[in-house]
Amino acid sequence: MRRFFWQDRAGIGQTGIIGGTDARHIRTVLRMKPGDFLVVLDGAGNDFEAQIKTISTDEVRVVPVKRIRHSTDSPVNITIAQAMLKGKKMDMLARQITELGITRWIPFFSERSIPVPAKEKLPARRERWRSIVMESLKQCQRSRMTAVGEIVSLDQVLEIGSVDDVNLIFWEEETRTLHEVLDPLPDKCEKIFAVLGPEGGFSEAEIKNAESLGYKSVSLGPRVLKAETATISVCTLMQYLFGDMGGMF
Repeated sequence: MRRFFWQDRAGIGQTGIIGGTDARHIRTVLRMKPGDFLVVLDGAGNDFEAQIKTISTDEVRVVPVKRIRHSTDSPVNITIAQAMLKGKKMDMLARQITELGITRWIPFFSERSIPVPAKEKLPARRERWRSIVMESLKQCQRSRMTAVGEIVSLDQVLEIGSVDDVNLIFWEEETRTLHEVLDPLPDKCEKIFAVLGPEGGFSEAEIKNAESLGYKSVSLGPRVLKAETATISVCTLMQYLFGDMGGMF
């Protein structure tokens, strides 16, 4: 069943509104009619099967008929802090980390970050990524939206993550493996905070600063991965080790 975000939320039997591009898509592309059923979601874990009541130019009015219980969101809270990457790589990551069930994504600038857009352009970048996350959320059947944090500095990121259960910073010059770093930790960790660098990696000074704040520097193995490949690998590993992918094997 098709899934859409709604603006004016409502309880069972009450009228809610789907607007914007979703409303136009329902009317002009899908050509749905009053009486048809769809799924409405708010990105906070509340999904409902709803019936269309009226369709106008810029809004679709629906009435929820029953709540849908989902179990597709990860049981572990994973934050990925990602240094800004070149081109459209951040757009791609916004989509893929949502598919992989990441709870929060924080873009940041580090010493070797190359794309440094003007400060006034940063809010627009963030809104673009939020839009990509919303579309990906509908496609991958999740109920809770990946939160997209404000674009900050590495120092700010390290402070944000310092309260989580596991704090990792991935560095291509590190020799300690993920197994060596995680082996002393409890099997069940509820909050994971992983920091990944730009195409040029982190400087030694940045790593030392992170370690002084309790972060564990870790390697992803002997091969040199592209920055975006490293991020997807980390997301998958964290879900396998602490989340709900491990039960598949």
